[in-house]
Amino acid sequence: MWDKIKQHPENYAGQQVDKLLNKMIDQAYNQELIAFTDKYHVSLDDLKFVIKYYDVHASKQAGVNRMLTRDAFKRFR
Repeated sequence: MWDKIKQHPENYAGQQVDKLLNKMIDQAYNQELIAFTDKYHVSLDDLKFVIKYYDVHASKQAGVNRMLTRDAFKRFR
């Protein structure tokens, strides 16, 4: 990103670098989520729910059963 800013500073005039970086991070994160949902045929909303409420100490994660339909489970294995 810094190289792009140095090469074309006029494209970034009046913008804050931290906000641009956060936007790029959000875009990359969302692309990964979409790739996962496409690969395993799960709902994006259900996946976001599972991620949001993930508990490392829980033996069962909230929302996983709802997210994993029979078809999705077959693809996941």
